[in-house]
Amino acid sequence: MVLAYLEGYEVIQKSRYKQVIEETLNYTKKYLMAKNGGFYSAQDSESKGFIDKKMVTNLNSLAIIAFSKVAKAFHNKEYEKIAIKAEEFLYNNLYDNGLKSYMIDEKAYNRAYSYDYVCYIWALIELYETTYKSSYLEKAKRINEELIKEFWDDKEKGIYLYSKKAEQLIINPKEIYDGAVSSTNSICVMNFLKLSRLLNDYSLTLKAKEMMDAFGKTINESPVDYLHLLCGYMYYITPKEVIISDSREKLDMINGHFRPFTLEMLEI
Repeated sequence: MVLAYLEGYEVIQKSRYKQVIEETLNYTKKYLMAKNGGFYSAQDSESKGFIDKKMVTNLNSLAIIAFSKVAKAFHNKEYEKIAIKAEEFLYNNLYDNGLKSYMIDEKAYNRAYSYDYVCYIWALIELYETTYKSSYLEKAKRINEELIKEFWDDKEKGIYLYSKKAEQLIINPKEIYDGAVSSTNSICVMNFLKLSRLLNDYSLTLKAKEMMDAFGKTINESPVDYLHLLCGYMYYITPKEVIISDSREKLDMINGHFRPFTLEMLEI
């Protein structure tokens, strides 16, 4: 919801949208953020006293994305610090020779699904685009390489739901439907395209194109069901880059405006 309201605000600058964004993030900080910087899974809407204290990788990643993007758009250093601390928690507690799916009582469980990976990579990209710290980009590159190794379908293209290292099941699906949340492969297409430009790695653009080609027939049958993936396609065909040297302040001046297909980079 925060990302939808943020895009709306960037387009029409309606103060009510900004208010909803800040109220939502402040509520999340107050009731769902743990002392270690991570975020709990949920709160019972009927009883504000009960909180599901399971910490899920993809949900923490989505929180990082929301706080990062809003921090960038609103020039809010508090939100930026929250996103940084949440990423530190996630990496220190849910990454150990591979990404884990969730944590309960300070113990991580289960090999992560591809959705966990793509959300975390997305979060690292957003943190890089907010802070311009190369460590996030380097980490995104490494985690993305693990994703490709464990989940990429060399034959039919696309990203499997389950790792090829996990127990072999009869079916290993590839999620592309964009409902209330974006699908694994839709997020992955955008991640590949952004990392391709940020890292000057054209092989990732080729992989993104292979995915769009592989799923193209299905998308054409009902485009409204694959909106995030179509955003990736728009990003692919309308590449725009803003490169500014030596001045973070100049980049801050152009942030907060709706440019979904523009990549801003800082050269130092």
